[in-house]
Amino acid sequence: MPRDGYKKINIFIAAPSDVANEKARIISIVEQLNHGLADELGIILEVKEWSQVVPSMGRGQKVIFDQLPVKQWDILIGILWLRYGTPSGGSNPEQSGTHEEFNTAYECWQKTGKPRIIFYRCIRSPEDVTKIDTDSLIKINAFFKQFETGGKYQGLYSTYEAINDFENLVRNHLEKILLDYSEQEHSKATVQNDDHPQKAPQPIVNILSDYYDQVDDSSKRPGMIYGVPTGFIDLDRLTNGLQPSSFLVVASQSSQSKTSFLLSIARNIALTYKKHIAIFLSLGMSNMKMINHLIAQETGIDSQRLSIGKLTEKEWPLFSHAVEVMAEAHLFLDDTPALTLKQLREKSYQLTADNKLDLIMVDNLQFLRSEESNTPPNAKPNYLDLKILAHELNVPILAGLQLTRSAQRRNDKRPILSDLHEFGSLEDIADVIMFIYHPDIYERVENSKRDVAEIIVAKHNFGYVGSVELMFRSELYKFENATTKIFKGE
Repeated sequence: MPRDGYKKINIFIAAPSDVANEKARIISIVEQLNHGLADELGIILEVKEWSQVVPSMGRGQKVIFDQLPVKQWDILIGILWLRYGTPSGGSNPEQSGTHEEFNTAYECWQKTGKPRIIFYRCIRSPEDVTKIDTDSLIKINAFFKQFETGGKYQGLYSTYEAINDFENLVRNHLEKILLDYSEQEHSKATVQNDDHPQKAPQPIVNILSDYYDQVDDSSKRPGMIYGVPTGFIDLDRLTNGLQPSSFLVVASQSSQSKTSFLLSIARNIALTYKKHIAIFLSLGMSNMKMINHLIAQETGIDSQRLSIGKLTEKEWPLFSHAVEVMAEAHLFLDDTPALTLKQLREKSYQLTADNKLDLIMVDNLQFLRSEESNTPPNAKPNYLDLKILAHELNVPILAGLQLTRSAQRRNDKRPILSDLHEFGSLEDIADVIMFIYHPDIYERVENSKRDVAEIIVAKHNFGYVGSVELMFRSELYKFENATTKIFKGE
């Protein structure tokens, strides 16, 4: 393969001037890798001095992002220079250039999954501690405490004292990044050739280690939602959020706000929790209609009036602000008509390769087609493949499903699990099954119960079943928290 066809990975070094030896070692390691492992994998590493991009250290985020587009920011290597606790730039960590670059890189990584952050903390020259005043030392210790167990930046840096230790750390980290990238590219290619990529069995000790960390982390943060929070307090308490690797179904009768429920969750997750979501709309709705509903939820302006541009003078600023807010959301929309399961898999893998993805939504699951060319047009897809996809990508998949009118023949119109029988083994495959029921459609209710919807968790492989109440504002296609009280649970 010619080198001009290699994948280029940019490495930026943010470090004070008095670690020239460390910088030289990084450049030497990169040169060796470019003639060794990187060359074998079809990758070329390119080191760029931070000052070549941003004029000086410690610049604000706007200056950094103006000079350095996120798509060019692959790896950031930072060196936190300590003379027994003193970061570069003086005794105050807020004045340290490395501190500013680190915070910017960390926030960027949270939003986009880039850059890969490798920070090293030098701990030599302890005698200089006597030169630091008490107030500065307190600030320094507070800054570095964020990198310890339980801190905001836990696990994002390594310490070293001898220069040889630093060299070994950098080499190991860069080799791992190269191998991770190669494996990611291989996974993308595998999707084209193999519906279900093989995964090696894991030793139980590895799984127990992750399990212990999860339980330990939960014990330190009581009330924490382990999965992706929906933004609906009672529902999150009941389900503990949307669990990674899970396949969840939300079902309702026609015209009972299933899509509105999904979009309300999407809005909450994207705007409140800054998560990344892919929404596949199947035949249910176009991208433009979905955005119209999301803007209605955000502004409180009637969706019908929004769609025809009938806004008052006071509503235009609300509308403009909502568009700006929504533009910052990490939402990926796909309204491919007659979407097939194979297309859904390929698009989902591509999104996870290019972005950090926290949730996949599929509206109108009943319209999702089987990818087999020799099956009848109305053949149901193999829903097990959706559960497998969730497991492979380690993200929850939340799918909306429209029920037939079988419930209309019962006295109690609430949907039940047997209503899913016509969808084959879906009832058995799904990890969580929720139903939406509007009492005020079928029953005489008190005024206080009007516009109240029941979200019935009828199946829950990870915990309790039960029901919660939400308010539904039909003119906005929006669900909201009601009085926080789970009124039925088992």
